[in-house]
Amino acid sequence: MKIRTGIILCTAAAAALVFACKQEAPKEIKAEKPVFNFQVQTVLGDVKIITPSGEKKAAAGDMLSVSDTIVTGKKSFADLTYGTCGIIRISENSRISITALAGDKSAESMINLDRGKVFLTLGKLQNTGFRVKTPTVVASVRGTSFVVSADVVRGARLSVMKGTVTVVPVSKGEAITGKEISVGAGQKMDYVSRNTVDQILKGRAEIAVKPMTEAEIIEIKDETADIKIDAIKDLDEEIKQEVRKDVIEADPKILMQQAAEQKPKEEQGINKNSSLSTASKDISSRVDENRLAEEQRKLEQEKRMQELKKQADEEEARARVRKEKASSIPTL
Repeated sequence: MKIRTGIILCTAAAAALVFACKQEAPKEIKAEKPVFNFQVQTVLGDVKIITPSGEKKAAAGDMLSVSDTIVTGKKSFADLTYGTCGIIRISENSRISITALAGDKSAESMINLDRGKVFLTLGKLQNTGFRVKTPTVVASVRGTSFVVSADVVRGARLSVMKGTVTVVPVSKGEAITGKEISVGAGQKMDYVSRNTVDQILKGRAEIAVKPMTEAEIIEIKDETADIKIDAIKDLDEEIKQEVRKDVIEADPKILMQQAAEQKPKEEQGINKNSSLSTASKDISSRVDENRLAEEQRKLEQEKRMQELKKQADEEEARARVRKEKASSIPTL
C-alpha cells in the first residue's frame, strides 16, 4: 500500500513539474521601432547610384544605404521615399549622399547635399530627427516641407512651404553652435556662402531670413507638381495629402501672409530697440542743434561787442586827435 501511494505521489510530482516547464514566462513587449530607409520610386533621365562597391544606373525599387551617393544629370531627377513618412525629390545636376540613417546606431538620419537642389516633405518624426547638410549650412527638421539648394560659389539657400526648419552655419564641416536661426512657412534663407560664414564667425553678419516672393512659391509648386504621389503605395496618406495641399496646391498669398505674421520675437525686439535708438538719436540731434545755436549766438554777441569796442576806440582816438589839433592852435 505504501509503495502504491509513493508511486502515485511521484507520478503527480512529475506531472506538476512537466506542467510548470510548459508554462513560459511572459515575454516583454518591446515597442516597435520605426523603420527608416531610402528607396527609389521614380527615375527620369540620367540618374546614377554610387556605392562603395561600384556604380550603377538607378531604377525604381533600389534601396539606398549609408555611404551611398545618388547623382542626377541634366534634365534628370529622382524621387525617393523615406520609410513611409517622407518623400524627397532630387532635382537635376544634383549630388547627395546618405551619411546617417535613424535606427540602433543613430538618433537621426542625415544626407549631404554637395550640389544641386532637393525638395523634402517629412511627417512628424517620433524621437528622431532629419538633417540636410551642405558645405555652408545644415538644416534640421522633425516634420515639414522645404527646399534646399547648394551651389559651389553662392553657397546654400532654403525655402520653407510648411513647418519650421532650424538652420545652423557650417565652417570646415562643423556646425557653429549659438548661431542657429529658424525659417518658417512662407520664408526663405538667402544664399549663405563661405564668405558669409566667415563674417558670421567674426560677428559681422547674420543669416538673413525673408518672406518668399510669389514667383518663388509658384516655382516650387511647378517643380513638385509631377511627383507621382498616388503611385507610391507605401507612403502614408497623411504625407500624400500634405504634398498636395501644402505644396502643389498651396496658395502663394496665404503663405506670404503666414510669413508676414510670424516675425520672430528677436526681430520685434530689434525693431523696438531700433525705434528707441532712433528716438534717442532724434533727441540727441535736437540737443546738439540747440547747443550749436547757443554757441553761435554767443559768438555773434562777442563779435558784436568787439565791433562796438572797436567803434568806441576809434571814436576815442578821433576825439584825441581833435583835442590835440585844438590845443596846437596859437591863442591871440
